[in-house]
Amino acid sequence: MPKSESDLWDALTALDGGAQASLFAHCASFTANAVYEPANRYNQGRVSAQGVRTRLDQADVLARAVGLDMVLAGWRPTVDNYLGQVTKPRILEAVREAKGESWAQLIDHLKKADMAKEAERLLDGSG
Repeated sequence: MPKSESDLWDALTALDGGAQASLFAHCASFTANAVYEPANRYNQGRVSAQGVRTRLDQADVLARAVGLDMVLAGWRPTVDNYLGQVTKPRILEAVREAKGESWAQLIDHLKKADMAKEAERLLDGSG
C-alpha cells in the first residue's frame, strides 16, 4: 500500500469494481458484530440491551443480504461451540426455534449442563 495519502487514494480509485467491492466488504466486516452479550450489572455498562438488540438486528439484515445460511455452511450447535456458552433461556430458544415448543418443554426442567447436552442431541440434524 502507498504511504502517502494522495497515492493511497489514487491506488484505491484505480482498483477495478470487483477489487473495490472486496475491499469494501473487508472493511465493513470489522463493523459487523453478531455476538450476544448480556446487558446486566456484571458487564460494567459496556453494553445496553438496546445496543445489543440493534447490533443483532443489523447482523441479521446483513446475513440475509448475503444469503448466509450457517446450516448450509456446515455449522451445528454443540455443547462446546454454543450450547454450553449461552444461558438456559437461549438453549430453550434454540430448541424451540428448530423443533417447537413441545420439544423445548422436554428439557426445560434440566440443569444447564444436562440441558445443553440434551439440546445438542435434539438439535442434531434439525437444520
